[in-house]
Amino acid sequence: MASYLTDMDEIHRIIFEAPDSSDDSWQSSSEDSIRSSGSDSESENAQTSRGSEQQAQFSTSGTSRQQLSARRQRQRSLPVQQDPQTEWRPINERYEVQYPEFAGPEHGPTFDFPVDSDPVIFFDKLFTNELWELLVIETNRYARQNNVNNWQDTTKEEIRCFIGFLFGISINKVAEINDIWSSDWVVACPAFACFFTKDRFWALWTNIHLADNEKAPPKESSAFDKLYKNFDLGQNVSVDEAMVKGKGPNPVKQYMPAKPIKRGSKLWCIGCSCCAYLWDFQLYAGKEDNAPEAGLSTRVVCNLCHPLLDDKHHVIYMDNFFSSVALCKKLKGFGTYSVGTLRANRKDYPEALKDKALLKKLK
Repeated sequence: MASYLTDMDEIHRIIFEAPDSSDDSWQSSSEDSIRSSGSDSESENAQTSRGSEQQAQFSTSGTSRQQLSARRQRQRSLPVQQDPQTEWRPINERYEVQYPEFAGPEHGPTFDFPVDSDPVIFFDKLFTNELWELLVIETNRYARQNNVNNWQDTTKEEIRCFIGFLFGISINKVAEINDIWSSDWVVACPAFACFFTKDRFWALWTNIHLADNEKAPPKESSAFDKLYKNFDLGQNVSVDEAMVKGKGPNPVKQYMPAKPIKRGSKLWCIGCSCCAYLWDFQLYAGKEDNAPEAGLSTRVVCNLCHPLLDDKHHVIYMDNFFSSVALCKKLKGFGTYSVGTLRANRKDYPEALKDKALLKKLK
């Protein structure tokens, strides 16, 4: 137990009280401790004396190289100074973070539904009247732009029926969609065939549209349309990555051999930590100009969490791919807290925690 406390005190001293390497008094005390370390110091002195005898045989350039090598070894043995603004607590200190009271909206859906509500009521909250009207307008416009023969303008009721038709045939699957209108009673589906003729179904299938192609922004434009959200995030929020499986032709397809889904589209996601509700996402299109992107993880977190950086005391949970000391400080400046594991190669990571031998003693 005494050695455990001694090791912990040593870590605390290295992290918080490490003096500047230019401090002569610290160097002299270090040299005294080295001289008093016993047989290890004697062997080191013996090696130094043998090195001195061989040094006389070397040229001046060789002597300079040996001095440079010795200086580098001394620098590696000295504790590395951390950012003075970063404060680390001792490992053996149990510290519970008390977050300020959450000032955002109550966690959960923004609409209250009766328990006995029909599923179509939930569906209508996602597919609003504005969306149906947009589908009707743009589908008719797209058909006229393509000069479709014998086209009859669609209506809101017909488009709703068409979407429901797609849901239905996704449950009652057939070998081919045309089999629904087949004259063979074995493969035909009269329950579906009564809603559309085959020609009308394929006319809607090939012309259904959501945007005016003549007003579409060019590919190099940064314009985008945010998704409409019917859900408020609570205080605890999670940021992570996800893969959408796909092996077909895809210009943004990624290959990640260590993931369960190895090939597909990579998404940056933000969601609720309590119920895993996906609140927003961004598609990763790969490196720009085939060059590594600096600060990718920080940019992703800040972009996804931008609507939440309003001093409402959200807590962002993330893994070691995203988390860094600099990002935590940046989020804290907006009144947002963060929790996550930290990679040992990240900037401002305590040097004392990289000592594997010392960490084994603490386990």
